[in-house]
Amino acid sequence: MRFRNKKYLYIIFTILLFSFLTSIELASAERRTVAMDIYVSGNIAYVYVMDDGLQIIDISNPANPQFVSHLKLPYHTSFQMQKENNHLYFSAFNPSSNLYEIQIVDISNPQDPELIGNYKQSGIDIGIFYLSNNLLFLPLDKLEIIDVSNPLSPLKIGEYNIDSVYDICFSEDKAYILTESDGMSILDISTPETPILFKKYLNINGFYISIDGNYAIISNWSTIHVYDNSNSSDISLLSSIAADELVDHLVCDDVIYYHSYGSRIGTVDFSNPNSLSSIDLYYVIEGINEMCVVDHIFYIAADDNGMLILDMSDPLNPLRLSIYDIYLPFVRNRNIILITASATVLAGIIGILIWRREKVSIKSKHFLTRIKQMNPATVVFCISSIFCTLSIISIIIACSIDALGVGLVLMYTLGPIALAIVVLAPLITLSIVRVRKQKVISTDDKTHPISEDVHEQQEDSIFCPNCGTQNKRSSNHCSNCEFKL
Repeated sequence: MRFRNKKYLYIIFTILLFSFLTSIELASAERRTVAMDIYVSGNIAYVYVMDDGLQIIDISNPANPQFVSHLKLPYHTSFQMQKENNHLYFSAFNPSSNLYEIQIVDISNPQDPELIGNYKQSGIDIGIFYLSNNLLFLPLDKLEIIDVSNPLSPLKIGEYNIDSVYDICFSEDKAYILTESDGMSILDISTPETPILFKKYLNINGFYISIDGNYAIISNWSTIHVYDNSNSSDISLLSSIAADELVDHLVCDDVIYYHSYGSRIGTVDFSNPNSLSSIDLYYVIEGINEMCVVDHIFYIAADDNGMLILDMSDPLNPLRLSIYDIYLPFVRNRNIILITASATVLAGIIGILIWRREKVSIKSKHFLTRIKQMNPATVVFCISSIFCTLSIISIIIACSIDALGVGLVLMYTLGPIALAIVVLAPLITLSIVRVRKQKVISTDDKTHPISEDVHEQQEDSIFCPNCGTQNKRSSNHCSNCEFKL
């Protein structure tokens, strides 16, 4: 048997093909964004995602992280992220002013994070900041101190004349500040409105500093130094060790971990601060942007590789627990689109088979008349296919213009409706077939099933779209109204 009205078949096939290919494209999409920064607190990892905002991930089982929630932020790039109480602070780039500013997010409910405020200064780039006891330290031309005990209304309360700051670390009521040309300064910040210089060490230099008990660990591009800080007024060098292309360092128990430029993590035995020894330097993954360590478990924001989780309990044998791919939210729910499109294809196949069986011929030039004359099964199928395809297109458009919220709303509204349609379409079309097989004709007020002979005769006939009279397919005009067939 051959298809009649092939042009309609081509249209439907095109719709099916587009739906199917679109769903496959979304289902197999690569990671669409980049993990820029990470902060871990308890069983929650907060990941700042480029071109998206904040993603909150449950890491109670590090081998199987679970997505918790997402917050779209107005700006696309984070330079730094820190947590204080129930608030996250971001240094985010504002493209309208071409400057960085501080954004504040309430994370008291991880299921529903909320952007509640920001802090900025006209014409000033706030790229780096430090937090301690509800105080925000901004190393600008001077070290400015901002009270953020009320995040809705940050207030500048003090400042200290120091510039070219590399890093700041806090211990009790003191701030240890590494500078470019002034060595290390220790400030007494017990009264933040009027910070006082406690001690300056011109011979102590470095890029990064951390305090671990009675020890200060200071590092630069190639060396890690350990100082005795039991008496902050008389700090002395205990030991040093070479480090390869060091970017930053972290301390956990008796191990110093350092991020070596690009893709490696180095480990140093810190059990004897007077004699440091290297444990290993090994390749981890390309694109380490930021890392946190909790109980020797490493959480790494690994650029477009997502979030990498490593067990470093045995520094000689690190164990990769998981790698969590960071997707945009609509890609994370891509299975809905895949199922919808696949169901559309299934409904389409059934509709085509029914259309082929029924062989409906349509000659009218009027659209509504053509619809009326079409096989109802075909109409049902076309509507379902078009609706599902438009649903997919609308979701893609919403996400492509960065309206992720709209995309999610469309997905969770149009998606279920489209699924319901494509599930019902085959049932409706099968019911139509069954009814047509049981079609009856009335003769002398009695009904009789259509015989096979009559059915074959109908297949060789054509109905007049003007008056509905049955004519031979070879006829050029209707035998009743002379309408041109």
